[in-house]
Amino acid sequence: MNSIPFSIPEIVKQGRDHLTAGKGDETQRNFVVLKRDGADSEYCVRMGSDFDAPLLRDELAMMNHLKAYNPSKKLAFPTGYMVIEDRWEGYLANGGPEGPIYGQNRQRTASNRLLESHRKQSSNGLQQPGPTMWEAMKSGALRLSRKDADDIAEVLEALRESLKLRNSLPDSNALTPLGPWKPQAHFFAIDGDGGPMLKDTMELQAFMTKRLGLAQCDPAAVNLTNKRYIPGDLSPHNFKRLPDGRIGVLDCGRSFFGPGWWDVSGLRIAGEDTKWTEPLLKSLSDRGMSTTTAHDASMDKFARWFTQFGAAVARELILMLWHRVEVDDVYNFSTASKRVYSLSREILREHCDLKRRLSTISNQGPKSGVFPNVLKEILVNPRAALYPSILRVDCFFLEWDDYRPAVLKDDLHLRLPDDELELFKQAVKNIGRLTESEVNGWIKSIDEGDEDPLIALLLLLLPNITTLHYQSFLPTQPCIDKALELMTEYEPPGSLTKLRNIHFKGIDDVDPYQEYSDFEVIRDFASIPSVRSISGQRLGTDANDLMFSRLFPPSSSNLTSLDLIDSDINPKSLSEFLFITNELQRFNYIPSRLNNLPETFDPFWIRTALQSNAMGTLKSLRLLPNGHARILMDILYPQSMVPLSGSQTVCLPQNVRAVVLRLK
Repeated sequence: MNSIPFSIPEIVKQGRDHLTAGKGDETQRNFVVLKRDGADSEYCVRMGSDFDAPLLRDELAMMNHLKAYNPSKKLAFPTGYMVIEDRWEGYLANGGPEGPIYGQNRQRTASNRLLESHRKQSSNGLQQPGPTMWEAMKSGALRLSRKDADDIAEVLEALRESLKLRNSLPDSNALTPLGPWKPQAHFFAIDGDGGPMLKDTMELQAFMTKRLGLAQCDPAAVNLTNKRYIPGDLSPHNFKRLPDGRIGVLDCGRSFFGPGWWDVSGLRIAGEDTKWTEPLLKSLSDRGMSTTTAHDASMDKFARWFTQFGAAVARELILMLWHRVEVDDVYNFSTASKRVYSLSREILREHCDLKRRLSTISNQGPKSGVFPNVLKEILVNPRAALYPSILRVDCFFLEWDDYRPAVLKDDLHLRLPDDELELFKQAVKNIGRLTESEVNGWIKSIDEGDEDPLIALLLLLLPNITTLHYQSFLPTQPCIDKALELMTEYEPPGSLTKLRNIHFKGIDDVDPYQEYSDFEVIRDFASIPSVRSISGQRLGTDANDLMFSRLFPPSSSNLTSLDLIDSDINPKSLSEFLFITNELQRFNYIPSRLNNLPETFDPFWIRTALQSNAMGTLKSLRLLPNGHARILMDILYPQSMVPLSGSQTVCLPQNVRAVVLRLK
């Protein structure tokens, strides 16, 4: 087959320019004859959308199949050439000079667009435009002539009864020359998207049998086994009278090989002008292409069912899928088709609102009511739990405040309504794996106004948190501890599976010896399998913390980066923690600026832990121990390799690329 004498950029540009101009009705806007030096050529394009892609490929294959095995000398078909991908807002497809087109969609999507061109061959009589039947009817002002109706019925009969067409398919059960077919007819007119791709005759029969049963149609009245060629759309725009008297068939996109009544029943319910349908149905009936009264009654019942329930089933299916779409994929899914987009508008509004309000949850200030309000929203609307990615905990309340007129209400932690408290208590009961005494303890804390159980519930219910900022002195937090234990030991579904980075910070403007954040908090969070990086500022421990750990001693950690700045951590606790960091690549330690190293400090523990677990992974080590650099590094690495000062040197682990020391 000869190639088209236009380059792909030329075709795309003319198609884009035509769509941008937006002239004429829908048919004219979506169809353009390609021009050469300002004059019409014998080539044309028509427009379609990305979700029409199966139709466009089917049309190209079907058009060439019909042309190769044309059963009648009164028939003419255009010639298909190519599919061109175009990344643009328009959608491009193929057609004959005055051919029908698919609807245009100007939605911006990430999908590729399709452009397909057809040639007007002098050998098939399309070198002269000729009127479409709709044009011959003066846009519906005239009734379809008897001659035109009879000639159309004659060529349709030839197509329907041609054994050559059916026997030339790649498989006897194939529905199209390419094999499968997607239901596209007036029975399934949901924005042109009617159902799943059907691969063969058996799947088509099963598909229709199920739906006819749901519509309570008489199965004996609807024959699904008589396989014939079915034109996709008997529209007056899809047929034209050529100058030599032949009938040109312009649209093969919805064509397939299926039940012989399909096109006739489709014409009955298509909603076309009666000046077209009545003469054509009469001519089809005269040639034996008619349906029985029982068949018509069943198909009318099916059409009513599909209008009332079939589309609803599709809506319910799409809406059900929404609850399984990742938040980051919402927009792409919403633009998958016109049908999906039309159902997605309200959901997209909700999506944008939730993303704006809940991407970051923070009570920085602290602010009263943040955690109760967020928890209430995700318990009422579970999908809201998918949106938070950053959680900031800036202290939290331990009890209810009394109402004081002189204080702004927003600054007070006032008792919540009873129905909200009951909602939170029920969420505690639904956790599972809590003992009866633990459940009672959580509920008691909720009644007292303690936000510890509310934060614990958030940690268990927010699956997409990636970053946690934690600023608090917490002498006791049993609910959060228990939540971390559950996440480490049992990995409840949906709880912090994406948490990667944690930032801890103590309180600067209070007694540093009393208000350092507890190092045990780090030990607890480091046990979560997904956590990779922890940075802590102003962290502290008691010498007995290891013995009286609030939680279980973590057995392993996947940390790769650990920064401890301005901290006063018991060295034994620190070294015990380093023993479980088997993948540590970066370690940064700076003791408190407010006091010297504790008398109990012994760098030997750090050295032993690093050499045991990090010799093969550690790439960066930074130790700034306020005037103890020589002593610290001599103990860590006694074999002289890297100069410290004068003649003092230090030996580095194999993979360490940076050691930063501060000498007093």
